[in-house]
Amino acid sequence: MIVRIGIAVGTLVALGVPALVFAQDTPPLQRSPLDPGADSRFSIFDSGPRPPENPGSRIGNQPVPEITLSGSLRLEYLFRDSAIEGLRARLNGAAPPGGDDSFITGESRLRLDLNLAERGRLAMELANLPYDGGQDLPLAGGGAPDILLRQLYADIEGVFHDDLTLRVGAFDYAWRIRPHDEPFLLDLGRSEPFFASSSARFTRATADREIALPGGALLKWHAGDFVEVEALWMTVLEGGPASRDEALGALLANFPLSERSAVFLGALHVAGPGDGRVTTAGGGIDAYFGPDRELELFGEAWFQSGRLTSGVSKRAWAGRAGARVGRDLGGPVAGDWSTEVSADYVSGDRDPADGRDEGFQSYEGRERFRIVESAEFGLDWDTNLSSMRLSGVRQLGSGVSLRLDVGRFRLPEPAVDGAGAPLGIGKDLGTEADLTLSAGISKAVEVWATAAALFGSKALEAASPDGDRAAILAALGISVKW
Repeated sequence: MIVRIGIAVGTLVALGVPALVFAQDTPPLQRSPLDPGADSRFSIFDSGPRPPENPGSRIGNQPVPEITLSGSLRLEYLFRDSAIEGLRARLNGAAPPGGDDSFITGESRLRLDLNLAERGRLAMELANLPYDGGQDLPLAGGGAPDILLRQLYADIEGVFHDDLTLRVGAFDYAWRIRPHDEPFLLDLGRSEPFFASSSARFTRATADREIALPGGALLKWHAGDFVEVEALWMTVLEGGPASRDEALGALLANFPLSERSAVFLGALHVAGPGDGRVTTAGGGIDAYFGPDRELELFGEAWFQSGRLTSGVSKRAWAGRAGARVGRDLGGPVAGDWSTEVSADYVSGDRDPADGRDEGFQSYEGRERFRIVESAEFGLDWDTNLSSMRLSGVRQLGSGVSLRLDVGRFRLPEPAVDGAGAPLGIGKDLGTEADLTLSAGISKAVEVWATAAALFGSKALEAASPDGDRAAILAALGISVKW
């Protein structure tokens, strides 16, 4: 996920608990940023921890060979209704394509991990991605796919002090309050730029996933049991004018309240094109209850202030809360199940002409709903959005599982384009239901079939030439890792 952006400075405080402790009691809030594959979007990407053989290493807790070569491949056939195409075009100010769309998309990755010494590691990842500049890049689109340097970084332990670890280079980075959830605020390397438009407005969906490369340095200090302090300096690099460069810094304090609950408080500052300066502050909680941690309660809220341009200030907020209950903590065993319900709110701008922008901005990484949220397949609606969500997963045995996601989506404020002009699509995005049947053929191969439908949508009706209020999307996929 190439936009060039300025320099980033900041600090981050996080909770780092060994995986064994997490598995027993303590609820993990986020995967360690020093895990080279912790924030990979695709489970097919074989990028688990590969620490050096030093028993006291805090990069990981298992020995590894001197050199490890791994990779992944994802292929997916997709059918997309013309109504989705029409709404995507309306959001981007383009003419509707006028028909249904079907294509094959693919993504491949190749990764090399090299154990430099007892306290060091070098990692490099090459990839070809299925999108860029708001365009899908299907396999039959003509031309050879671009091979990108996705990550290149070095980890050095014991720099200045035994409890300090330094990462330098280009790498992905994400904040998660739950290891099995998608990043709500920060997902560097998997998201569009924070300032998605050079104009003063940020109140519409983008549906234009860009390829961006974040780079910088991360200094991690193991301050004590279950507490780590991190300092992050990051720049997001995008192909195009240097004026589109962004710089960011972060501060996060993450600490346990008990063996089964933890709280974090955080802040993120982003400097963008021109006079753009936005600071986001907030926090969240994740707690487990019951003898087998079968009940989980979680929530987070973030508040923004700053300015987009001279004369346009920023005041926005976003939050989410929910609960998860189930019997799936012992692994994917037949009969295991889980159910989750949550409510989300991401503010939008009430008045494009009042000199104050209220559309919440983020480096979000949420794509669970393929029509409303997915940048690759759907609308990529990531601001000015409220929703109620219900999810259920059932293990059917022999590596087969069935998942159902249902979401009701509305816009808090009328949607406008980058210049603040109304898009005329109303506030009702409708109800989306996604059903996915997946099967792990082996540890290296997984196949799936997905059907998604968005119905009762006034936004689709307004953007569709035929006045359709419903649309469907279907996909068949396979992933391989090695």
